Amino acid sequence: AKFSLQSTIFEGDWPESGGWVDVEITKAAIVVLSESLRSAAAMRHLEPDVDDCDPSTAVCLEARLRSLPPELQRLVGQVAIPEDGGNSLIDAIRKGERVYGVSDGSASKGLAAHGWKLARRPSDPMAIKGSGPVDGIQPTAFRAEMQGQVA
Repeated sequence: AKFSLQSTIFEGDWPESGGWVDVEITKAAIVVLSESLRSAAAMRHLEPDVDDCDPSTAVCLEARLRSLPPELQRLVGQVAIPEDGGNSLIDAIRKGERVYGVSDGSASKGLAAHGWKLARRPSDPMAIKGSGPVDGIQPTAFRAEMQGQVA
């Protein structure tokens, strides 16, 4: 859908039927690309026992990834979880140690992809990595890099 760059001041509360959308702004129009994943992320529900678990117990990242809505699974992409199930990174975060998140993306000929990594150091064998496609009309490298950060 395209909208002209004319505005209307909307007074009062936002309509209840409204929803988040991802848009691309060009010189001539605002293009609605897709329904945003923000609403899906805000409304997702994990299994009750996952949220009520003891914070010192191990977390099964694979189960949490499988519980995400399909839209968020696509955003995160294919994920490589280390042999320990990611628990060394989880323990580092719980202890307040530094964990770094890096991402990159590229675009060419109307297609784009992103990659990301969570690690304690550059050559961390227990890093969690992921990669996936980038959606949108003629996605740019910037969009790909940002989607890697969101993932």
